[in-house]
Amino acid sequence: MAISGFLGAMLLITILGLLFASYARQYKGWRTVASLLILHAACQIIGMVFISDLYNTSSRFYYGTKYDISFIFCILSSILDVVLAVGITVTAITSPPAYYPL
Repeated sequence: MAISGFLGAMLLITILGLLFASYARQYKGWRTVASLLILHAACQIIGMVFISDLYNTSSRFYYGTKYDISFIFCILSSILDVVLAVGITVTAITSPPAYYPL
């Protein structure tokens, strides 16, 4: 989960950097943002899989333990990451170029 937090911070820095970058960097920056979104979602999903497996198999979780709201937020965050990455990629591939030579 710490890796996921680090990737999320890198993602925010990249998005802020692209806001103030030149047009050429903004045009090519979608790959970086989409890749970081997918990596962030993958790390969150792997972490949730480990927690779910330990919840079902480990004796450290006592009877009556329930998932908290943070577990649900993490799942929603990973789903949103994947949806945004697919949306950014589809938009970047299907959109026409913004510059037409004279």
